[in-house]
Amino acid sequence: MMEYIKPKFPAFDIDYKGSMDYIKEDPLFIDEFYYSKSNDYFNNEILNHTIIDSNGNTFKIVGKKDLSGIIRFLPFSKKAEYIFEKLEKKYTLEELKLILNKFIDNKEIQENMIKAKNIEDLFLGR
Repeated sequence: MMEYIKPKFPAFDIDYKGSMDYIKEDPLFIDEFYYSKSNDYFNNEILNHTIIDSNGNTFKIVGKKDLSGIIRFLPFSKKAEYIFEKLEKKYTLEELKLILNKFIDNKEIQENMIKAKNIEDLFLGR
């Protein structure tokens, strides 16, 4: 049986189509859970997207598994867990800096990105 490998979070949605100037949806995944009740949003905006985790590994979001129990009925709580498929492509810190630079116009943020020592720091702006 093949081992199921989960991404290391935070992770960046490489297929994100929005603008980083006005973020309606966040291109950064903080964990493996889906918090919305909307299946339409999941199917149209998240399903089949590729994410890059904090180790530079890539994963495709291939589905979600609804959570059971009372937690899924509480506002702002986890509704489902993403199902990932591990992909072969792996990114380096330098490659990710170039990719993220395309999304960001803010000079201060760009300067912080240059200083990042690892991918997690890059994603979290440390």
